[in-house]
Amino acid sequence: MRKCGARFTSDTATLVHHLARAKSWIERQSIIDLLALLVAMLALANDYGGSGDQEATSRAIEKGFTVAETRLSDIRDEIARQNDEAASPKEPVRLAVARTAHVRELPTTKSRSRDKLAPGHLLELLDVRGGWFQVRYVDGLSGEVRSGSIFVKLAVPK
Repeated sequence: MRKCGARFTSDTATLVHHLARAKSWIERQSIIDLLALLVAMLALANDYGGSGDQEATSRAIEKGFTVAETRLSDIRDEIARQNDEAASPKEPVRLAVARTAHVRELPTTKSRSRDKLAPGHLLELLDVRGGWFQVRYVDGLSGEVRSGSIFVKLAVPK
């Protein structure tokens, strides 16, 4: 019995470690399912002492599933809380053009230039792809909000 409990603790710690680093909902869901299974197995191992009693085994299985469902619910609630925190609005990253720069349609020097921005023009960082920033900015003449790609060496944090 102690061997089972030690294995459960080790496996659970490993899964929780992976859960904290899971990158997709499907990965998180799979890990949660495995944790629920481990909880059910531990409950069965604790309640079933090898007596061969069918009724005791049924009660142990039922208890294991009840415990697993409770734990699974707790874990799902924690993941939902973490996802809510991650999805909450964050302060946008601001950049400024360091020297005259072309904003391009695509992140390549062969792409058509949308605008030519002067040093100091403010940008909002949307994404980073390779050596390019995907940015949003306001056109100085029309006031129109535009977006495009700018080479990373042409912008600095503001």
